[in-house]
Amino acid sequence: MRKTTPAVVALAATVVLIVGTAVLLPLSHVSVEGSFFAKVTVGVFVLQILAVRYRRQGEAALVAALNGACLLTAFTTVYAVTQYLLPEHNPAFWDSAFARFDAALGLTADDIVRWTRARPTIDLVLAKIYYLFFFHLALYVPYAAGIRRNPWRMYETLANMFVCALYGLVLFGLFPAKNAVFFYGHEDLYHTARLVDHLDQLSRGAFGVLSHQNAQGLIQFPSFHVAIAVLLCWDLRYEHRVVLAIGIVWTALMTWSAVTTGGHYVIDIWGGLVIAGAAVATVRLLCGSKPQD
Repeated sequence: MRKTTPAVVALAATVVLIVGTAVLLPLSHVSVEGSFFAKVTVGVFVLQILAVRYRRQGEAALVAALNGACLLTAFTTVYAVTQYLLPEHNPAFWDSAFARFDAALGLTADDIVRWTRARPTIDLVLAKIYYLFFFHLALYVPYAAGIRRNPWRMYETLANMFVCALYGLVLFGLFPAKNAVFFYGHEDLYHTARLVDHLDQLSRGAFGVLSHQNAQGLIQFPSFHVAIAVLLCWDLRYEHRVVLAIGIVWTALMTWSAVTTGGHYVIDIWGGLVIAGAAVATVRLLCGSKPQD
């Protein structure tokens, strides 16, 4: 099988997502505010102008960072819309089944949330870690291509993340769920009610206009936070042992916070691990591996 490059895989995954969203959007009751895509389009255009300028100056690493930022911006923006189009096509929620699965494992989200909420300081720290997720993600591209100067590994990780997100969208479309914190009746400390309300409206075909102000992450199974944290940690496998150790600890805490703050079931965590592994395997099959520089 002829191998391709991670940059091509990342671009192809973005195109697949855009085309899929373009097909689903006319079939949905959801409408998207015009400025939702306009702002991002302008941002991507500016980044590409800068990329052309620095390409002429021979700044390959900086060009890669700008192109990576474009891909990440485009993918995450369209992804935010796509997740709102799926619950209408499968309005049955799987919360009860997920809770039974967790109970069969002997550890439920209810147990984890109760233990953590009884220790407010730990709960607060985990909440801060959970909400640092997008900041963590945004810093990755300039770090990988601009500071570490390894475009191959940057594109490889972006490809891993994008393929992982596509797998996650498929599973969310098949097995939508609301929220473990809501299901078990815990106090709504982290705006769970808003997420549940959006899912209820979507399942009835009653959701209105999606905008930057009201968009939020809807996917419960599998946990995207866990999957991306694992993939970013995987990217650190060639770094110094101290850096890798910090990444492992951060990933473990992000996984914990996905239950206590994100309201995920334990099965969501396992699902996140599975799609992260499946994405790495897929990208490795398509691209092969490049020895560490």
